[in-house]
Parts: sequence; structure tokens; C-alpha cells
Amino acid sequence: MNQSTMEAYAEVDAVLNLMDKKYLDEIPSKLKELFSKEKSKDYFKKIVSDKPLKEQNLKEETLAILAVINYNYWCKDEKHKKELLELYSENERKYQDVLREKYNPDNMFKGHIQENKIEENIVKNEKALMEKKENFFVKFIKSLKNIFHH
Repeated sequence: MNQSTMEAYAEVDAVLNLMDKKYLDEIPSKLKELFSKEKSKDYFKKIVSDKPLKEQNLKEETLAILAVINYNYWCKDEKHKKELLELYSENERKYQDVLREKYNPDNMFKGHIQENKIEENIVKNEKALMEKKENFFVKFIKSLKNIFHH
């Protein structure tokens, strides 16, 4: 297990330790044990109970785990579950859009494409210049031959 996941487990464990017993009782004991057992022993996140979670600077992985716990164990109303699922799906779609825009291959290589076109133009110009030089040189040689042959 990687360090980031172990730190997220430590944050989840810290949040769960502040929860009312009625919420803790709804989570399977094996899952609570997993967070407690697998969490980083060197990482401590102070959770302020009167401050919203979104203001606690928690890891994204922590928030994702808490969202799954909320959906699976604390959300009892099917209508509410559907709303949450739609919200999670919308958030994921927005996140994917941002990633797609950020890492779009068309955008990533725009600069390279421009550079390649410039380089191609330079090469074409050099070839054209060389051909002109060759033509001049060939013409000069031919004229010298003509002079010497007469």
C-alpha cells in the first residue's frame, strides 16, 4: 500500500473518531479496523470538529472514501442516494473535462506542430537556395566549357 493511501486512511480514521456512535455503528467493524490498522503511524491530521470537512485540507482520497462511506452506510433514503450519485457523477464529469483539456494531445503538441512547420519552411528555403546555387554553378560551368570549347 502506498504512503498516500495510508495517510488518507489516517485522515479517515481521525474523522471517524469524531463521529457520533450512531454513525460509527452503521459502518462494518472490519472496515473501521482496516482504516485503523493500515493507516500511517507517522502521519497525524488534526481534525477540527466544528469546522466543515471541505475546510480541513483533507486529501482527495480521504474525501472520496468518506463519500463512499456516506453513500453506502449513512444515506438511507433512495431519493437522496440518487441525488448523491448524480452529484458524484457530475463532479467526476467536470474533473474528467478538466483533465481532458489539460492533457489534450491536440493542445499539448500545438507548440511542437508550429515549430515543425517553421523547421519545414527553413528546410524548404535552404533547398530552394541550394537549387538556385546549383543552377548558377551548373550554368557557370557550362558557360566555362563553352568558352573553352570554342
